[in-house]
Amino acid sequence: MGNLYSIQHALNYIGIDSELVKDASSLKKFSHIILPGVGSCAEAYTRLLATGFADEIINCIEGKENKILGICVGMQVLCSSTEEGGGSIGLNVFPNKVKLISTEEVTLKIPHVGFNEVSASHSSLLKNIHSKDFYFVHSYCVEKENASYEVGMTSYGNEFVSLIESENVFATQFHPEKSQHNGLKLLANFVSQ
Repeated sequence: MGNLYSIQHALNYIGIDSELVKDASSLKKFSHIILPGVGSCAEAYTRLLATGFADEIINCIEGKENKILGICVGMQVLCSSTEEGGGSIGLNVFPNKVKLISTEEVTLKIPHVGFNEVSASHSSLLKNIHSKDFYFVHSYCVEKENASYEVGMTSYGNEFVSLIESENVFATQFHPEKSQHNGLKLLANFVSQ
């Protein structure tokens, strides 16, 4: 669903070898898997299902031998459902719903584009990152369930989940590959998990 080469370039920049995977059955051979995404969560889910990636991602998560990082739409597709594109179910790794950003303030525009702060009290991905500003570009967001895996929140009109960590599954609503030094450090922290 896009942004593949930006992520690969960021990984190369910090000295991490990576490979674009086209065959779902080969996912298990990788210790760390990044599920990127730009575009529609509903369309991403449809493509993951059609290509066999949906089942393989779930197998990797359940087997707990692989670390998974969902980015933006990659985070949203890990949730139970989205209202985007007429609505769709997701991989249901997390029970959260993905909804259109709700903003009653006329000065805030959708999509939410630019750097914004992630408020997090405990996060292995944010280890040694002091200023927690990251680059966002999205119109839909993950609603809070008040669960322990919701380790980061961001405010844009309303507060939404911007960082998830649960055992071997990590997810960001923001784009670390576009977040300069902070994003590169977060990717390095993910690979060191």
